[in-house]
Amino acid sequence: MLQKIVKGLQFADLHVNRVLTVAVGVLVFFCMILITCSIAGRYLFGTPVPSADEISETVLVLVIFLPLAYIDRQGGHLRIMLLYSRLSEGWQNVCDILAKVLALLLLSLMTWQTLLYALHSWACNEISWGMVPTPLWIPKFGIFFGCLLFSLHVLGSLGIKVKNFVRRVS
Repeated sequence: MLQKIVKGLQFADLHVNRVLTVAVGVLVFFCMILITCSIAGRYLFGTPVPSADEISETVLVLVIFLPLAYIDRQGGHLRIMLLYSRLSEGWQNVCDILAKVLALLLLSLMTWQTLLYALHSWACNEISWGMVPTPLWIPKFGIFFGCLLFSLHVLGSLGIKVKNFVRRVS
C-alpha cells in the first residue's frame, strides 16, 4: 500500500514538474516576444509596450523558481566533485543524505517565509509602480509554489536515498 502511494507521488512529482517546465518555456518565449515588441515600439513608434519591464520581472521570478524541482530531478544542481568523486559509494550516499537533510531544512524555512511574504503582499494589495500597476503577490506566490514543490521533491528523494542506503547496509 505504502509503495503504491510512493509510486503515485513520484509520478505526480515528475509530471507536475514537467508541465511547469514546459509552462516556464512558454513564459520565456512570451517574455522574449514582449521585450522584442517593446524595443520595436520604442524605435518605430516612440513608445514602448506599457509595463513590459514589470511583466518581464514577474516572468523572470517564475522562470527561476518554478523549475527547481525538475532541475534537481535531472541532476542539474551543482556538486563539488573534487572531494565527492574520491569517496566510496557508501560515503557518497551518506553525503547525499546529509545534503538532502540540510536542503530540506533550508527549503522548509524558505517555503514558510515566502508564504508569509506572499500572504502579506496579497493582504495589503501590494502593486508595482509602473504605467500599468501589476499585483506583486503573483510572483511572490510563484516563489512560494516553486519552493514548496522543491521541498516536497527533496523530501521524496531523501526518503528514497535513505531507503536505498538502509537496504545496502543491511
